[in-house]
Amino acid sequence: MERESEPVIRVLTILCELADAPLEEEERVDQARPLLTVSGLTVEDLRRALADSTLEWHRSKARELGLSTDTWLNVVRATCVTQSRNLGDLMTRLRAALERARAEAAQQPPQP
Repeated sequence: MERESEPVIRVLTILCELADAPLEEEERVDQARPLLTVSGLTVEDLRRALADSTLEWHRSKARELGLSTDTWLNVVRATCVTQSRNLGDLMTRLRAALERARAEAAQQPPQP
């Protein structure tokens, strides 16, 4: 199963970088679209993967943002990332999740 998730993890990592980039929404989608084409993944595939709390990508993203995995998963749920209807919606929700996660991390006390 882990091998099957490697392409998903790579695509989600790049999509997050694009979602976070200082681009217009349309530019983000235009840059993300070929990634899905080349990978053979669909928005539905990514939605399913994001709904899987055991996906290693969640732990990795949480660490990167300075959050616990549970807090990151709560952010994903709160921003309805797994309910994205299309690529543009997914990119918008990923951006919102990253912004919210950073706000959460800023409110947490520093780790000793």
